[in-house]
Amino acid sequence: MKAVLFDLCGVLLYVQDDAGRAAIEAAAGCSGPAFWEAYWTERPGYDTGLDGASYWARVAARIGRPIADVAATIEADVTSCARPDPGMAALARKLLDGGVRLGLLSNITPDMLRRVEAEQPWLEEFDAVVWSCFYRSAKPDPMSFRLAQRHLGVPYDSILFVDDNPANIVAAGALGMRTHLFDGRAGLEAVLATHPLVSKALR
Repeated sequence: MKAVLFDLCGVLLYVQDDAGRAAIEAAAGCSGPAFWEAYWTERPGYDTGLDGASYWARVAARIGRPIADVAATIEADVTSCARPDPGMAALARKLLDGGVRLGLLSNITPDMLRRVEAEQPWLEEFDAVVWSCFYRSAKPDPMSFRLAQRHLGVPYDSILFVDDNPANIVAAGALGMRTHLFDGRAGLEAVLATHPLVSKALR
């Protein structure tokens, strides 16, 4: 293994939790299964470059009622996904300082990207950064993985892809990447420790 390719939300940042979802519902003035089904059904367009107002208009059209405060809903949505995990940030820093090639492959909205660039500028130190809204390609589309591999400059089978979404893990594995379904820092560190080049950076 010569490189580690990270997902962002749910790996380096905390996954959206109940409090975050409640804040979105409060700002939107909408809740319930139909609302969240619309939220996720329309998400691919948002992740590949659609602006926030247009995304929430699509959600509103799908559920048949207006969003109460679009600007506040966008802010609540971004905040729900933008909380950094200090432990994972420390792990990534160790790998960077140890000379391990790191990549970042994230399905991210334009609004979320602006927050991340402002609050997490250290992520730009990664050797490869592929944002779905910039490249108009979101996981599990194979093109997003091909872009990351190209930027990392190492073979697919030399990359360990780390993500918390099983569908993305399957897509990466189909291209020949090594994969790890993320369920916490401890499990990832155990996997990394089995690779001599990477384990040196963790000592």
